[in-house]
Amino acid sequence: MNNLQTKVTGKLSRYNYIDLLRGYFIFVIIVDHLQRWPSGFEFLTGKGALWVSAAEGFFIISGMMVGMIRGREWLKNGWRSATKKLWLRAAQLYALAVSMTLIYTYLAIKFGNGEGIKDGALANDSWSSVILQSLSGQYVYGWSDFLIYYAVFLFLSPLALWAIARGWSFLVIAVSIIVYLFGHGHFGMLWQPLFFGGLIFGFYLPRLRTFWNNLNDQNRKLLLRSTMGITIFTLILSTLFVHFNFVESWYKASLSSYFERFYGFGIGRLVLAPFWFLTIFYLFKRYEMQIMRFAGWLLMPFGQNALSAYTIHAIFVFLLNFVLPKSTNLVLNFTLVVLNLFTIWYIVIKLQPYLRVVHKRMQSWVV
Repeated sequence: MNNLQTKVTGKLSRYNYIDLLRGYFIFVIIVDHLQRWPSGFEFLTGKGALWVSAAEGFFIISGMMVGMIRGREWLKNGWRSATKKLWLRAAQLYALAVSMTLIYTYLAIKFGNGEGIKDGALANDSWSSVILQSLSGQYVYGWSDFLIYYAVFLFLSPLALWAIARGWSFLVIAVSIIVYLFGHGHFGMLWQPLFFGGLIFGFYLPRLRTFWNNLNDQNRKLLLRSTMGITIFTLILSTLFVHFNFVESWYKASLSSYFERFYGFGIGRLVLAPFWFLTIFYLFKRYEMQIMRFAGWLLMPFGQNALSAYTIHAIFVFLLNFVLPKSTNLVLNFTLVVLNLFTIWYIVIKLQPYLRVVHKRMQSWVV
């Protein structure tokens, strides 16, 4: 335990490139959820339809932050403090997720059974059934549906940290894979390898950084070029198959099921997600200063307040679909996307001081 602690812990500050990357994932998720196409942004986001999307990256980096911050706290101060904070956060997100599902469902049914807003509202079920299914996590609705799964993952994170802190990362990986294999039809069970894989990555990040720095130039270039090569090659293929309908009939018959997302999580997505994530992770670290100068004003507030921005964006997307039908006018769509991005950004900026106060008070509850 002590040996592992000296290898894993150390000076670990909040790196700007990680906040920038989180902010980028939130930025892309907002644009994709607005679904105002064409807008010009599809060339930047892929409409969320490529083999790997920002959603996968957000799950991975969320797990990574837990591994970095709570993992270090676990090793330094013991399990109680980290567990209390994780469970408190999980309870808050669970309550928020259930509340938003019920509110969105009521509004969708009240104003047209969700038509033109978002599919999937339980318009024909009794309210007692809707409430029970929401509380159990069987039913989620709205544009913040990831929150309920994130809450469950946070609740289970102490078990994962307990195993990892004893050097049993292989056990966490094995359990995660087994859950994935038996998770057909259950979103959370299929997506959890991304979160817990990210948690392991974040826990060992200082050690991995030392390993990377100790590699000779030849091996470092080999790993980097291999990872980036796989990412670029599959990105090009994904774009050709998904957006340009390259050999469409063959793709749909032979390959598309491996990259299913909306009604499952294909094994192809699970395999490629780490490669795509590591590539963009490296690029944001490598070009941190340039990205900060160019887009830090936008991405840093999103990244440092990712879950707040994610929750706020869900309200905006929902309301926009209420009041304004979708259009194919590029100028209108571009204007709507930009206005929504800046409005969400402005609200997050204004809320930051209050969020810090709330965060400090919540932390005092578990001391």
